Amino acid sequence: MTQPLPGEIWELNTISIPPCHHQAPRYVMIITEAEEVVPTVSVMLLSEDTNFLSEVDILIPSDISGLKKDLLAETWLVFPMFVCDLRHPTGARLSYQIYETLLNIGDLYHNLAELPAKHHLQSLGLQQGIQALVNNDILKGFHTSEQSKINKFKAPALCNNQHSIMRIAEQVLNQAVQTEQDLIDTTRHNIIEFIPSTLTPITLTHWLQNIHPPEWQIPTQTLKLAVATRSVNHREYIISTIDEISTLIKQLPLLRDESQKRSIAKRLSEIGKDNQNVIQALIHLLQTTQDDETLWTAVESLWQIDPGNSAVGVRRVKLIDLGIELAGEGIALAIALIPKINNRFGILLQVYPTGREIYLPPQLKLALLDTAGKVLKKVTAQLADLFIQIKFSGELGEAFIVKICIGEAETTEHFII
Repeated sequence: MTQPLPGEIWELNTISIPPCHHQAPRYVMIITEAEEVVPTVSVMLLSEDTNFLSEVDILIPSDISGLKKDLLAETWLVFPMFVCDLRHPTGARLSYQIYETLLNIGDLYHNLAELPAKHHLQSLGLQQGIQALVNNDILKGFHTSEQSKINKFKAPALCNNQHSIMRIAEQVLNQAVQTEQDLIDTTRHNIIEFIPSTLTPITLTHWLQNIHPPEWQIPTQTLKLAVATRSVNHREYIISTIDEISTLIKQLPLLRDESQKRSIAKRLSEIGKDNQNVIQALIHLLQTTQDDETLWTAVESLWQIDPGNSAVGVRRVKLIDLGIELAGEGIALAIALIPKINNRFGILLQVYPTGREIYLPPQLKLALLDTAGKVLKKVTAQLADLFIQIKFSGELGEAFIVKICIGEAETTEHFII
């Protein structure tokens, strides 16, 4: 089992949660690393019930936690628990600044520190209640209820008595056996999915806030999209570019054929440089279409004429090292993230050569995997391929793995939306 680290968010084992709460996963933030003698860690309880926001119950938004829902950090409730009662890490590891701030707020509750400035919490993306609700009877009831729930998995205090330590060790062993069986049963029913802990996943939605690892940079060349489109018969339009643009924009919302929409979007990218009417028409198209191919065609067109437009999401690229020589040239992995409706995102994975080489090496493979390692999509470079790519949609908090390989050489990247 991976050792929990401070700042990580872990889901609790169902065997540790009272039966009446089995349907609601519970989470904790790790405070301290595991003890060596008896594997215990200090944790802070997190709740999916965010109705009790206060000056000591702090909201951690989903874009920070990496989960699908916001979480309420109960900063006042820190306690020891056995490592075997932790199921698996999930979401993103919180930054040191957020970790320290949450502990300081907990110290406030116990009269050990002063309340952090509100603007400091906002700068970290955290939220607190406007008023101090510690004396509120409703909040007291919530605190009392949460305190009672931890009794099932709160580790007893260690002592020097050898008999007590052996008793605790036996308890840990029994719980570990139950945990292993619980994980086996759960995995068989495909209830649990999580990212292998060998790598920390990259949160793609952080890119929208310009937060990214240094190796992921803005691409210096325009991404190419292999979209099959029909050619437009431009003789149907007035020769004047201005009149042609006007005609195409008026025609676009009236069309039902997606291939015709894509053809017009491609043409607008060729003649609509710096034209605000064209930019707005393409933005409207990508925000309203239900067809993924049309979405990406509109995105590509905007990349051509207005690459800095926020409507086209973000693109980042990373040089990939497969540990072998590819005719003296390198390859790059580019990822584009496009916001859609209902917390969904369009994602483009593209691999292309860098340097002087024009084509990818044949048999280079790009694969999309789920967190259990199952291949969802795969594409293989053929002779004279300029690039290979995979397009798909995902939900906020959904995790996936990208694998690039050729022969025996391979590399993987772990992501969470």
